[in-house]
Amino acid sequence: MSSTEREIEFTNDLDGVHFKVLPPFKTTQQLLRRNLILPQINSPIEEHNLPEGWKSFLFSRWTIFCHKISPVNKEALEGLEIFRQVAQENNRQLKFAALSGRERYKHLMTEQRLSKSGYMKYFSDLYLNQGRSSSIWKESVVRHLTHDGLNVVHIDDDLRSGLCVARVNDDYPGEERVLVYIMRNISNHPRLLRRAGVEIPNNLVFVHSFKEAAVDFSGRLQNRAI
Repeated sequence: MSSTEREIEFTNDLDGVHFKVLPPFKTTQQLLRRNLILPQINSPIEEHNLPEGWKSFLFSRWTIFCHKISPVNKEALEGLEIFRQVAQENNRQLKFAALSGRERYKHLMTEQRLSKSGYMKYFSDLYLNQGRSSSIWKESVVRHLTHDGLNVVHIDDDLRSGLCVARVNDDYPGEERVLVYIMRNISNHPRLLRRAGVEIPNNLVFVHSFKEAAVDFSGRLQNRAI
């Protein structure tokens, strides 16, 4: 089967894409220091355990509360429907999934919010982080999806995670198996990227909105580029 005949799974980061939160702090910090370092390919999924004690308990309760009240990005939710329509117009099979780096203690709250916000009519799979590193988790999931015969389109707001997902495509020389969209924010400002000397692969595209991503996606399907 050629790459352009494969079913596509559209994996969606949640924070900064579907829920409005602050831009990724750690990635911004690393770019400012000019030391954005990606984890090794095929790094193990290390189990995440909160330290014991009242400070850890209060921290986990506080972060869960913050995620509960983070506003839904309605434009992004509407964007899923646009992507579905684009796939149908181009006779391509497309399914949706959440691919989140949120730690395990946030999973129940995450599932509840997705259901309450109307996302479960789109998401057929929820790939919620089973480890410590968001970037390692997302890359691992996408690598398994491509090994299972799917093409993957991923959308994120964290450049570090996006670069990890995009490099999965290196496993398939001469094919376009993985496409990554990165939502523009202060953490990936062009001047910051130039200052840090970050090389952007061809299969990673910066967009300002879901609609812009959908227009690009439509063009790639028409050109049989994914």
